[in-house]
Amino acid sequence: MKGIFIFFRTLGVIITSPILGDRGFPATAKIALALSIAFLLTPVLNIEVPNPDSIITLILIISREILIGVAIGSVVLFIFMGVQLAGSIMGFQMGMWLAEMVDPTFGIEIPVIAQFNYLFAIMIFICVNGHLIVLNAVRQTFKLLPLGTFSLSNSFMEQFVATGSSIFRVGFEIGAPIIGVLLLISIALGLISRAIPEFDVLMASIPLTIGVGLWLMAASLPYIAVTVIKMINKLEPTIYNLFRP
Repeated sequence: MKGIFIFFRTLGVIITSPILGDRGFPATAKIALALSIAFLLTPVLNIEVPNPDSIITLILIISREILIGVAIGSVVLFIFMGVQLAGSIMGFQMGMWLAEMVDPTFGIEIPVIAQFNYLFAIMIFICVNGHLIVLNAVRQTFKLLPLGTFSLSNSFMEQFVATGSSIFRVGFEIGAPIIGVLLLISIALGLISRAIPEFDVLMASIPLTIGVGLWLMAASLPYIAVTVIKMINKLEPTIYNLFRP
């Protein structure tokens, strides 16, 4: 019974995490991966196992474990959603709002710049062993939050909403410098068009904003990497704070 509960908590993490939670990732592979992790964790976790006295109690416990996993996976996903948000705003400001592709995580169309930021953040995540950080955090949550003891408290909801707001903070930190420069370019072109009415602002602004935007993106990649790494390093304490009473 212990392995079953561990499996469902792990499955909740997998179905909401980036890459593994993508729609293109086969459901059978998600289940197999959750089973493998549960098989490895079951012998090493010395935790109390609840003994459900009815089917309803069993379903409630399983639902709680899935919800814990979904919350953990969502905390990880928030980082990448923030990076995507920055890319979406940057792409719009660069005039590339028509250049879109399908996001494999949510199955919706997003700007190419947003998807590039997402894939770059994934690469950084794997390079710094972010997946191992998440696995260790999942293992620690079984000690912090024993099986069948989770409840939707006010402190949990407040902490989860506060963590979700990091999407906008990360997006602002990454996108603000580029968006600011492109905004200044738009203002300068507007002033030029007022001073020289014959000047074709539209024809000049499209290649200029795209060219400058792409150059600024390339120059800001180290800064984006540092920001993502900083957020990844905060994952474990963020997850622990989420479930502390």
